[in-house]
Amino acid sequence: LLPFALNQKEAKAIFKKWVGNLWFAPNSLKKFTETDSKFLGIYLPYWTYDSQTHSNFKGLRGDTYYVKVTRRVMINGREQYVDDMEPRIEWTPVSGTIERHFDDVLIGATKTIPRKLVDALEPWDLENLENFDEQFLSGFESEVYQVALDDGFKYAKEYMSYEIREAVRHRIGGDKQQITNLKIYHDQSSFKYILLPIWTAHFRHRQKEYRFAINARSGVIRGERPYSKTKIFFAVLLILLIIGTFFLAAEMENGALGERFHQIQIRLEHF
Repeated sequence: LLPFALNQKEAKAIFKKWVGNLWFAPNSLKKFTETDSKFLGIYLPYWTYDSQTHSNFKGLRGDTYYVKVTRRVMINGREQYVDDMEPRIEWTPVSGTIERHFDDVLIGATKTIPRKLVDALEPWDLENLENFDEQFLSGFESEVYQVALDDGFKYAKEYMSYEIREAVRHRIGGDKQQITNLKIYHDQSSFKYILLPIWTAHFRHRQKEYRFAINARSGVIRGERPYSKTKIFFAVLLILLIIGTFFLAAEMENGALGERFHQIQIRLEHF
């Protein structure tokens, strides 16, 4: 596990600063930061996976070249011929292998906090992991994994597959790439079950609950946030008022200029 590096007071200060930077946050949320609302310190379960991968691929490399094409066009009502350089792509078959070792692919094993929120707390300093000791859990809660080991490995494979595909595209090169066949083999796969520390709280606004989480190592904060419809309404109203005032001033200025021009015209006619 990674022990807590931030205490509750520090976590609340981070949360208060985050809320203060939110546009159109409801007043009730800002009041929430002033209360003695309980921030929960909790160890979340994660799987990390290591795997040596060997990938065979086939694909096409696309190199762009240009050919001169004569076109018939109408310019000022007259038919003319112009030369244009038209792009073409030359495709070349490519094949090869990619060797890639993945170390500590991190997969959240909780379902009580949305995966999108949990993933957004990265990165973690996994190089500082310590062997499990119950003393670290004193004063904090700890969840048991809710995503099974094999299911977590499926998610990890999806991540590895994406990284391998990007490596294959880079290996193919050229201006465009097509991967027609890709076989990925995993070997020497291993895993660790780890606990990572977060501070979390929840806030209810208009019958909807919003969650917040803070990486208790780095201080990174992520969360769902409500919006104040009243503040948005008055902001839009203010913008419309400013725009209206600008156009009114412009109209008045144009009217004054028109009146001056009319007076000059009368004087010229009289002259």
